[in-house]
Amino acid sequence: KVAAQNKIAKNLTCISPCANFIYVATDLTGTGLRSFDYFNWLDGEHGKMFWPYLQRKVQEAMEKDPTFETNSFLDISDRPRFVFKEEPLKDKLSEVLPYWGILVLFNVVFFAAAFAGFMRYDVR
Repeated sequence: KVAAQNKIAKNLTCISPCANFIYVATDLTGTGLRSFDYFNWLDGEHGKMFWPYLQRKVQEAMEKDPTFETNSFLDISDRPRFVFKEEPLKDKLSEVLPYWGILVLFNVVFFAAAFAGFMRYDVR
């Protein structure tokens, strides 16, 4: 629900060229909402590996030592490590392309308006 609201809000703010520039800049530099979503996805993928590993280690420890409890030491030095890999630039560019296009459209419209105003100006 929150993701849908973020998407609606982001699309509504595209009326402003400033907002479009901010979306392009933050998404390309890896500091925007898209990067946050990508990080959460990576964290979820890591969790899919880590939690079964941890359950397996606890089960093995319980089989070896029947007195094993939650406060007992459990060696997890060989656990799967979380490694953050930056999203490929190709994927980032494909996502910011609509916002980039809106920025180009704003530039064309503003240039045309300025050019029309310049051509109407009477020099006398």
